[in-house]
Amino acid sequence: KETFESRSTIEVYPNPTAEYVFIKRSEASFINISIIDMTGKTIFTSTSNTFLTKIDLSNLVQGIYLVKVNNHDFTETKTIVVE
Repeated sequence: KETFESRSTIEVYPNPTAEYVFIKRSEASFINISIIDMTGKTIFTSTSNTFLTKIDLSNLVQGIYLVKVNNHDFTETKTIVVE
């Protein structure tokens, strides 16, 4: 798997957030989505095949989380702040 750190393939917004986050892709393809806390524990997983995916974060405590998006072509990780 190749990581594209200098060329972002996803957008994650709003950030910071309190209730939800959108993951926007430039193309609609099958992706795996994981939300990971700062201890490394995966607390949410999902899949999507659309350009825009909304994820409910209202059950998370305040803190910093990682949003990991991957498929067979790429892996990208973004940091989000839940207020």
